[in-house]
Amino acid sequence: MRSSIFLLLAFAFLPGCNTKEAVTVPAVAAAPDPVAPQIALLSHESADKRKAATLALAILGESAKAAIPALTQLLNDPNDEVRSIAGHALSKIDPEGAANRSTVMQSKMSQIAVAMHAYHDFNGFFPPTCTVATSKDGKIKIPGLSWRVLLLPHLKHDDLFKQFRLEEPWDSEHNKKLIDQMPAIYAPPAGSPAGIAPSETHAQVFYAANPFVLGGTVFPHPYFVVHQNSHSMGIRHIQDGASNTFLVVEAAKPVIWTKPEDLAFGNGPLPALGHCVEGVFHVCLVDGSSRVCGRSASPAELRRFIAPADGLINNHAALEVSGSLPVAKKSATVSGSVKLKGKPLTAGWVIFQMDDGREFASRIDANGKFKIAGVPFGLCKIVVQPGDPLEGWLDNPAQSPKKESASVPPQYREEVLTPLQIRVTKAEETLELDLQ
Repeated sequence: MRSSIFLLLAFAFLPGCNTKEAVTVPAVAAAPDPVAPQIALLSHESADKRKAATLALAILGESAKAAIPALTQLLNDPNDEVRSIAGHALSKIDPEGAANRSTVMQSKMSQIAVAMHAYHDFNGFFPPTCTVATSKDGKIKIPGLSWRVLLLPHLKHDDLFKQFRLEEPWDSEHNKKLIDQMPAIYAPPAGSPAGIAPSETHAQVFYAANPFVLGGTVFPHPYFVVHQNSHSMGIRHIQDGASNTFLVVEAAKPVIWTKPEDLAFGNGPLPALGHCVEGVFHVCLVDGSSRVCGRSASPAELRRFIAPADGLINNHAALEVSGSLPVAKKSATVSGSVKLKGKPLTAGWVIFQMDDGREFASRIDANGKFKIAGVPFGLCKIVVQPGDPLEGWLDNPAQSPKKESASVPPQYREEVLTPLQIRVTKAEETLELDLQ
């Protein structure tokens, strides 16, 4: 890991053009780059500094596209405000980028989950798939308005909610006049594939197509899915766990937002999922969290996340995104120490090598400590390289190191230790490497 720093000096001369006096042109100072200093502050230890820099980049808008990689890392910042502001900045800088569409969709799902829980807290259960209306002749009960209308008071749309007539169907003469007033929370992110009307949404829930056919569940339960046509489940009924059960999903086929139309779940094939980003779909879980899921997950695995009380073990790894999709991924800060044959390694590098060719590295200090930020979640190789290549003295073993703290035992100066492997799964990881 040798690196060099080069300085490029440029001089411009303006000779006289057959005149007795040379023409002097005053130098014009280059305008300072407003983006670079803010990018540097995105990794500052102070959360206030990171927030201020992120806000400044949001104001710069599309001219700050160089900051997109650093801002994407901040989507996993430990500070809630920093994460929120980073998502806002990305939406201003590159609103139609795939990673940012995914970020916006996750944010929408999180807000819907909050509204779902507010409804639950008030009523004791999640909203039913629809209200119940009366036919025009007053003789039969028919589906009324979607659960998306029932959430309006909890999404700060009280005025719109009060305009609906809940005892009438969604397409009554009165209610259909409100279809064009769909809140932005239900709309797909900017830059999503075309072909959807302004009053259509992909935010949908699963309902029981065959409510009395449980398919051999371990714990038979009268509730087959979270949302029912007349009465839905409460959190107490989620026997499989709130973090293991889908609450709202991004469907492939859009529906009119007020229409009581969602995803049928039964013995038949599962409906297609995902729209705004190729290869993935977005969900919020009963615990209120949102996540990105790969569309390659098998129907058998998905069924376990749809059914809230089947008693089967959920495989979260089956939902992981496969391939190099342009979706913001979680990252970690990895710190720790390195010992070589029982003694601290006083100089060198710890290098994390990802499958896609990227490297993340940290210098080892005089106490054998290291710290690397922005390491993506997942499997990676670790290489420990003793020495101090940046000082340049490894090229000449006879030359003394410039810093006493950078001394390396001669027998280790040119050795690259055997690679190790770890799987990064937490935002903060600590490693104690004791190498022989």
